[in-house]
Amino acid sequence: MLSDIAARIRRESAQRSVTISCTFGFASLWLVPRLMEFRELHPDIDIRIAADNNCPSSPPPVPFGSISTIS
Repeated sequence: MLSDIAARIRRESAQRSVTISCTFGFASLWLVPRLMEFRELHPDIDIRIAADNNCPSSPPPVPFGSISTIS
């Protein structure tokens, strides 16, 4: 019983977040206008935007349709 309560607390307190690295243009012209709808559909996901026009050390892009667990 105690382990069930502990598991429930962990599930409820787990915060999911995603950081999106992109250029200022992409962020302001495409991403930001769509964030309100995303937030309404996924209020439990914390969204962070790292906008920079100089992205030489960007990680490789994630293919559309793939699922990634980010904490």
